[in-house]
Amino acid sequence: MPRALVAVLSVFLAVETARAAPLDLPVPAADPAVAARMVLGFRDDLELVQLRFSLSLTHAWFRQLAPDGTPIVGAVAAVHLAGSAPRFRARHVAPAASPVVVTGVRRLDLDAATARARAAVAGATGVSARAAVALPAGAGTVVPGVWLAVDAVDAAGAHLYEVTVDADDGTVAVGRDLLVRASGTGNVYRPNPITESGDRTLMDNGNADSPELTDLLEVVTLEGLDGSGFLRGDFADVHRRSGRASSPTLTFDFTRGEVGFDEVMAYYHVDRAQRHVQALGFTGAKSIWARPLEVVTDFVAADQSYYDPVNKRLELGTGGVDDAQDADVIVHEYGHGLEYDLIPQYGASPDAVALGEGWGDTLAYAVPTLSDHPALIERACLAPWDATAYVPPQPCMRRVDGTGHWPEALVSPLEPHYDGEIWSGTLFDVFAQPDVGVDEGLRLVLESMFLYMPNESFAAAGQALLDADAELDGGEHQATLRRVLVWHGILATPSPPGADGAVVATAPVDFTQAGGQGLDVSRTLSEPGAPSIRVHFASMHLDVGGSCVDGLCDAIYLYDRDGNVYARLGGARTDVTAPIVPGDTVVVRLVTRATSQSTGFTVDRYDVVDPSQPTAMPDAPMPDAPPETPPMKAPDSGGCRLGGGAGGGAAAWLFIWVAARAARRRRPSSRS
Repeated sequence: MPRALVAVLSVFLAVETARAAPLDLPVPAADPAVAARMVLGFRDDLELVQLRFSLSLTHAWFRQLAPDGTPIVGAVAAVHLAGSAPRFRARHVAPAASPVVVTGVRRLDLDAATARARAAVAGATGVSARAAVALPAGAGTVVPGVWLAVDAVDAAGAHLYEVTVDADDGTVAVGRDLLVRASGTGNVYRPNPITESGDRTLMDNGNADSPELTDLLEVVTLEGLDGSGFLRGDFADVHRRSGRASSPTLTFDFTRGEVGFDEVMAYYHVDRAQRHVQALGFTGAKSIWARPLEVVTDFVAADQSYYDPVNKRLELGTGGVDDAQDADVIVHEYGHGLEYDLIPQYGASPDAVALGEGWGDTLAYAVPTLSDHPALIERACLAPWDATAYVPPQPCMRRVDGTGHWPEALVSPLEPHYDGEIWSGTLFDVFAQPDVGVDEGLRLVLESMFLYMPNESFAAAGQALLDADAELDGGEHQATLRRVLVWHGILATPSPPGADGAVVATAPVDFTQAGGQGLDVSRTLSEPGAPSIRVHFASMHLDVGGSCVDGLCDAIYLYDRDGNVYARLGGARTDVTAPIVPGDTVVVRLVTRATSQSTGFTVDRYDVVDPSQPTAMPDAPMPDAPPETPPMKAPDSGGCRLGGGAGGGAAAWLFIWVAARAARRRRPSSRS
């Protein structure tokens, strides 16, 4: 490795602990694996486990090894390369930790550790996988251990627990349940009979046929079958626990009340989703799970389904409406399969799990149904058929068009499906932008997921989306993406405030917003032609707490006309002068939690600030405050105007201000 490159990389790796900002570092190498190793310093304790190709980059994943050669749980590194041999360019790097020291000795073998693990898991039925590993012990040390995937069944259904055993002292740690769950749905049409018919009175009735439900069935082409007579083909291998649907003529014309119908629909919708992913460009070496996925349509009797990352299969439930009878549930779970195929050890943080749930919902929404029937229930309402079996019945399993704002809309790490609606709502808004659209948006999301880490955060996922656009489309959608990500709180760092200057005018405002639970309300204050605006709060009384982000449980946000955020305010305070917002528009937005006890806030005035004026202009009479306007959602939806209905005093101020600015111009302005 050239010495100059070693020096640059050593400095970079010394300060980076997570995915880096985009780089542009030349790496001379004969192939991508060598290039990636070069970037990481040819370390002997890093083992290449995966080399993947997305539409724009090559992605090399490594796991870190302990001195005895066992993999360290959770220790991974990644290098994302542009270009090709003989000169790659390192674009993103997530380096590994420094080499570790082993403490303790391996006193338990695999069998002894397995016995301890099974004893520690309630309802344990078996062990799907196990391996000797090293367990992080802090301060650059590891201890010998064993990693296991323990199957279990209890009243809530099936589980697959990640368990570690300290092979030195025998300590057992039962970790997360690896089975990603979703609410069950039923009736596999395109996507389900309620969405197709608009008839919310349709009922499952114990999986029975009815003339109405039979009439909604559509005849489809089952592509890619292997000719065996079973529902097994290019991208899906579907069966029941104790049998398979079969047809020597490959004609699977079951109705929903017949055994085999669930298998047909599971095959079709998994195949449909994969073919759409490939249509977006993810084919050949750049494909994502372009191989048969095992699907068991009656794996559990509970109303739940999940992707099993250890056995690498889709396991569907039959409680309520059969989950294999609703395309939205099938494609949601297939989304989990895609993310696990892309990202080793994914789901290592609450944010990552929630992002996965939001992604699964987004995929179910975004993949075309190909139905012959128009969707009479909007597609943003997922799985309304499955939701008829909930107690009490619900109109939808979940929605993807939510307006949830991070972090106020977070529920808890115990219910990632609700937190996932923050991400699905963000992506829904991205897809709705005229310069993006659903297909291009989905392509960008898939590309961005190649950059995810196992413990991905909401903010990192947002940045990955921007990075994917930069790599794939040359940054064509940066402004659009950033605006949506900021509005949903995914990108939360405020823009620098506008420059200070003279207060050339002050407008009184009678604007009081009461608090409440789960609020997301906004109002626009505007003064055409103003260089910048500074809002003054007479008071604010919003919930605070040590467990909330920055101590603010509910918050006030200030945006400019373009959707850039300039402040996040909260607490119990009076006489609060907010940061200056450049431009002639400020959107004041209040977002509260579902459990909020906030009282609200009052804005009593705003100042027009001219940074080009070093001293204050002479006082000028101000008009009366404009009438109250209703809450606004978008920054460009109107609001208060300083000069609206103004008399001679405001006109005089405006004339003086404009004249003073015009006198300083050296040449005519080109602005119309």
